Amino acid sequence: MCWAVISYGQRVESDIRVGYLAQRSVLYPTLSVRENLRFRARCLVCPIPRAAPILQIGAFGLAEFAAVSVGQLSGGWCRQVDLAAALIHHPGVLLLDGTHRGS
Repeated sequence: MCWAVISYGQRVESDIRVGYLAQRSVLYPTLSVRENLRFRARCLVCPIPRAAPILQIGAFGLAEFAAVSVGQLSGGWCRQVDLAAALIHHPGVLLLDGTHRGS
C-alpha cells in the first residue's frame, strides 16, 4: 500500500502509486542515464526493477544516451530522462511541479 496526503492534511490509505516530476532536475549529473534509471527503480516500489531501466530507455528514445552522464545532456534530453525516471514505477498519478504566477 502507498500513502497519499490530501490537501486538508488527512492521511488516507491508497494503493495508487504517485509519481513526481520536479521543475528542476533531481537526477545525479555524474551518473549515466542507465545508472540514474536503475537507481530510481531500486528506490521506488517498481514492479520490474531489473527490466524497468531498459524498458524506459527504449520507450523514451534514450538508447544513444544510455551510457552518457546526465550532466552532459542538453536540457531537453535531461527532461526526457527526468520524465522516464518519474514514470519508472508505473504511477497512477503524476504530480508536476512548476512555477506559479498569481496575483
